[in-house]
Amino acid sequence: MLRITRRSEQTERLRSIRDDDLTFGLPPGYTLDLLSDPCIIILRRPDGTVVARFTRFADPAQIRQAAEEDRARLDREPDD
Repeated sequence: MLRITRRSEQTERLRSIRDDDLTFGLPPGYTLDLLSDPCIIILRRPDGTVVARFTRFADPAQIRQAAEEDRARLDREPDD
């Protein structure tokens, strides 16, 4: 029961964070998924594909860098 309560509290806290705060500096359309697994941060492309996973203590600059590198790689590689 205690575990459920903690997870619920953490989920509510994550939901209270504004989307702008989470995606500031990411390439357009990239998002951070904080609710699928409250223990990790999932970086997703605009189409929902997972780019990378980070601990919840990750440096925001590392997350932005991963998104920017992914975007640059997609720009260089033609669609198959």
